[in-house]
Amino acid sequence: MLRATQPTAQSTQKAQNNAIMASSMRMVDQTPAEFEGVALFLRSGDIDTELNNPQMMAAVELSKKIGWRGAVESTFGPREIAYICNENRCKFLGLLNLLFTRVRCEQQSQLNVNFACGGHDCTLPYPNDSYDVVILNLVLEWCATATGAVLELSAEDGQRLMLSEIRRVLKPGGVLQLNTKNRFSYRLMLGGRDEHCHDMRFGSALPRWLLRRLLSKPPLGHLHSYGALQRLVQSAGLSPFATYWAVPEMRFPEHFVETDAASIRAARPSLFKQSNTRATNLLMKVTPARLVRYFTPGLFLIARK
Repeated sequence: MLRATQPTAQSTQKAQNNAIMASSMRMVDQTPAEFEGVALFLRSGDIDTELNNPQMMAAVELSKKIGWRGAVESTFGPREIAYICNENRCKFLGLLNLLFTRVRCEQQSQLNVNFACGGHDCTLPYPNDSYDVVILNLVLEWCATATGAVLELSAEDGQRLMLSEIRRVLKPGGVLQLNTKNRFSYRLMLGGRDEHCHDMRFGSALPRWLLRRLLSKPPLGHLHSYGALQRLVQSAGLSPFATYWAVPEMRFPEHFVETDAASIRAARPSLFKQSNTRATNLLMKVTPARLVRYFTPGLFLIARK
């Protein structure tokens, strides 16, 4: 269970935003029947093929009894396990996550979950004004890679297309929760390796022109700064109204703190660990509250249509 750190002072505007969020998080009940409930949209081009793959389905069935790790180790050989564990694992694990989620929904009698796959063209297979909430969690940075290969769009134009599609399928007043990596996170600014730049040190934190000169092949994604992400979301017709600092790190958050200076000052006394490495933790502790939003590991933004 994640604990949200509550700021001590709430403005009238924040209270209104919280009320909007609470209203928006209710399940869809006025959508066309074929799209009622939760839409789970994952990118996997060969899902239909794999659903008919006996070895894959054997792993799915075994996982119900002994868990995914044991199922993978029992079903697949050393070469396949090595593949799963290397840099190409995303496609395989994306498929396992889809199958696992489907099985869990069946076990829990959650019948209002709609599964769909796609995304290489950054379009969504849903009608206009369908959903109260869309969650885009650590996906936006990768959208650029897919669109660059399929539509020959620039990285930013591909991401803008995805955000525009999200705006299209949201109901009026609907909410987007967007979580992505920060181009100027302290980890990258200190020379950390960037998976989106073929493990180059500093990676996306470098000036764009210099990065293009140094890379021998296109980057595997496109990161933004705090301000650039706000502008990108606005350019797609969405209105950001809240941003959060996921503490200590966006993949394994323990607290969510609003990024205004007052909320950060109020939360800091209870935050034993403010980042996930010794160096970045030290830097985050001494960073002025008003500047924290610019150097967090991830950017957590909420916007409405």
